[in-house]
Amino acid sequence: MTLQQKVESLSVVDQTTYDEAVELLLGVNKAIKRAEEILGPPVKSAYAHALELANHKKKFVGPLEDFKVTLTKSMSNWVTMMENRRKEEERVAREEAEALEAEERLRLQQQSDEAAEAGDELLAEELQTQAATVFVPAVSQSAGVSKTKGISHVTDYEIEVINLGAFLKAVISKKVRLDLASICKIRLDIVKTYIRNSKHTDIPGLRVREIKKVRGTGQ
Repeated sequence: MTLQQKVESLSVVDQTTYDEAVELLLGVNKAIKRAEEILGPPVKSAYAHALELANHKKKFVGPLEDFKVTLTKSMSNWVTMMENRRKEEERVAREEAEALEAEERLRLQQQSDEAAEAGDELLAEELQTQAATVFVPAVSQSAGVSKTKGISHVTDYEIEVINLGAFLKAVISKKVRLDLASICKIRLDIVKTYIRNSKHTDIPGLRVREIKKVRGTGQ
């Protein structure tokens, strides 16, 4: 039976199987140590050479990347400003079009009422139909930012937490469909450090289990 088969087939359920696992683990540690003795020096040398090449590349590419950041930041600020201006112009144009539609609808409705009072039911009905279908297109003069080959515009969002309690309440109440656990998981390492240092495991909202981990020291 190979070492892999022995490891995969062994399940620690009592002292005997635990002792077997200890023997296997010590053997694995010994094999790792031997591999480090043989392969460690050439790997270390190769790593040092790769690090030297990486540092050389960084000296050349680093300033170029800084130039790229400076240029794209300036371009992004301008594109954002132009996009906001375009949206504002479109909003104003839409409001103006809606106002003209309302005026035209009112004018046609008044004419329809006058025609009805004069006894011309056909004209009154026609004018009402026209009033119901009035449409004035929103015309904006903004052309936006021209597209250039090799340059793309990607929509992104800057997020700033201004009220953490309100945000968490929205998540808990499902108004914002996010997984609360995935949000909190990011900083559970801080909670674990706190528990490890304080030994305080009775924390509201958390289920804390103390577990033991076996490590092979190789010694």
